Amino acid sequence: MAMIASLAQDTISLMGSWDFATGDSATYNDYVMLPGSMKTNGKDSAYVGKAWYKKDVYIPQSWENQHISLFLERPHTESTIIVNGVNAGHQTSPSTPHSYNVTPCIKPGRRNTIEVCVENQDSWNGIIGKLELRSQPIDLYIKQVKLNTTPFQGIVQVDVELGGVINYFSDNVMAVLVKREDKDSAEVVENYFDVKSNHIVANTWIGNEVALWSEFYPHLYRMGIFVGNDYYETTFGMREITVDEGMLITNQRPFFLRGAMENGCFTGTDYPPTDEASWTRIFKKLKEYGMNYMRCKGYCPPDAAFEAADKIGIYLQPDGPDLQTIADTYSRHPSLMMLPDSLLHTQLLEVKETAEGQVIPSYKQVIEQHLRDDNYSGFLLPLNDNCEHVGILDAQWREKGYAKAAEWTEFCNPVVALAKFSQPTYTTADTLEVAVEAYNAMYGDIDTVRTTYYINDDSLQVVTGGQLSSKVIPLGKHTDLGVIRFPLDNVKRTGKLTLTVQIAGKIKNHWDFWVYPKQETTNQKNTNVYEEEFTTAAGRHDDQSRISTDKAGVDSR
Repeated sequence: MAMIASLAQDTISLMGSWDFATGDSATYNDYVMLPGSMKTNGKDSAYVGKAWYKKDVYIPQSWENQHISLFLERPHTESTIIVNGVNAGHQTSPSTPHSYNVTPCIKPGRRNTIEVCVENQDSWNGIIGKLELRSQPIDLYIKQVKLNTTPFQGIVQVDVELGGVINYFSDNVMAVLVKREDKDSAEVVENYFDVKSNHIVANTWIGNEVALWSEFYPHLYRMGIFVGNDYYETTFGMREITVDEGMLITNQRPFFLRGAMENGCFTGTDYPPTDEASWTRIFKKLKEYGMNYMRCKGYCPPDAAFEAADKIGIYLQPDGPDLQTIADTYSRHPSLMMLPDSLLHTQLLEVKETAEGQVIPSYKQVIEQHLRDDNYSGFLLPLNDNCEHVGILDAQWREKGYAKAAEWTEFCNPVVALAKFSQPTYTTADTLEVAVEAYNAMYGDIDTVRTTYYINDDSLQVVTGGQLSSKVIPLGKHTDLGVIRFPLDNVKRTGKLTLTVQIAGKIKNHWDFWVYPKQETTNQKNTNVYEEEFTTAAGRHDDQSRISTDKAGVDSR
């Protein structure tokens, strides 16, 4: 939609140097760079109270008789605006942008003084994200747009709030243009609606063939809305999420969440990144580790996070004191999710010291347990280092060497093979009997595929193997793939053995177990050592589960 982009409303960036002061009143004797925090500017990051920011800005004469607004994407947390010595308003939302009508205070054709007082009661103080003045036609302009999609009817409900004065006898028309974002050859669908009030709710048809948005196919559309001489432009996705008897349904198919908790502990800045590139890197790392969902604890990420999540296919759940305002502000993003805590199992796990490159058994055990659990539509685990937790990734969502993505995704992925062992250790007098299931959280059923297995000893010598099944694997949990039975008296080399299961020759998972000669009592001590470790680990999981339950009201958000 090049024709839309060419009509972009005028903006003046306010990024850069600002005069700075702290205290109940402003005595400017310092400066800072915005966007930024006290910490990024080398100030007292623990400061609590009022911080003052002042900047002189030239406003062009062409902005005469225009509607002018001041946009602050994330001041933390209360802001008061003073323009040319006149109080222009006060806002308190910590989770959504602060936007002020400064039209009466602005004097075009000269330099204007803008002061912003930001007051924090805890955490960091500053202004991050976009800082800009915006100019729109004063007679009729777009204030807010909310979108609600009905994918299977090919309809987008457009909820538009207008500013200015409506002339009921004029021929004002709202034009809505829609086009597939990822398809150059797609047609532009046009819809037109009469403007008879400052609030318009209209159903917009987007075409005969609807490209649905999901984690696997994150199709996006671009929309342009024209009213008078003003316009609004955005992207959106066609997706539907419902809850049916405790099961999440997206686009009329069950789906499951494999989630990571983001606790908002950003070392070096104190605040989340506001650029799309940073969030793209984070979400790609999540996808690399088989995750499809992130919950931000205690804060709402900026628009750049939702933009990145939309494109990559990550479900993103914000947090904050006013969830309805958050939902209204970011309604256009198909990645936005607002789920009740009861749908997800939240558990706290800590990384324990282990050898580099070794999969952490506690995570594997817990995740596989959740993949089998019918009581929840997914799980939520802390994955990275933050203020309260030590994870497999660092605070910047980078690998620390504990678990590589290739190992991790054996047990955390849209499709996972699951084996249920009755015990961790056996003797050569036992017969191994392991039931194998499939967890399928792909977009649909998997066509007929072969499932095979093999068991190898510690020297990598294969001791047995075979085919379990050749069948369709439906969407869902608990698809029976067969039972592995193997008399352990055939084991020539006792000690650690490894069972590996492969689906379609590509999807694999493995489990270690131990076999000891029955007649040898000298190895009993070693057996007990392993059993003690296994029991201790299990107990540790139970303790952590209890911790999670006790803190469910805090840690699950």
